Amino acid sequence: MKLIISLFSFVSLFSQGQESDKYLLSKHSVGGLEIGQSVDYLYSLYGKGNTRLIDLYLEAFYSPAIEVRYNGELAFLAELNCNEIYRISVKNPSFKTKEGIHVGSDYGELKSKYTINSIQRGEGNLYVVIEDLAMSFQLDTVQLLDKGVDIDRNVSLDDLPDDIGITSILIR
Repeated sequence: MKLIISLFSFVSLFSQGQESDKYLLSKHSVGGLEIGQSVDYLYSLYGKGNTRLIDLYLEAFYSPAIEVRYNGELAFLAELNCNEIYRISVKNPSFKTKEGIHVGSDYGELKSKYTINSIQRGEGNLYVVIEDLAMSFQLDTVQLLDKGVDIDRNVSLDDLPDDIGITSILIR
């Protein structure tokens, strides 16, 4: 009987570890999906029925991506270069870095956990870049404008209020 209970406990802990790994954001990966892997591999992880091919139409060009839903909610967008994933945009707050940063965290939390290397602009948004993670964190544009930050001029890291929210995370 003790053997059965021990085995059940081990399987339960192993399953919990696998479940939490599905939500881990790390360098070049979201859960078990890594930059450079194929769309077919993405389908094997999440099931084709949980995905949809979309066009992000970035910078006025066709920009194919796979929208991935997990437990019925938008989890992330896997941007494609042919049949290969080249960037992942996380939209769901369930996905977190090792230090607990997620969509919904704020800039102050982010800079207290990681070294921020630079600010970038793209598609009308402002991102802070953490090279050690190969990730960019999109800041809430509406909050920035409400706080008087002019995102159309040169913005420094010191110009950013700590309470600005993160609205998506780009994994490169």
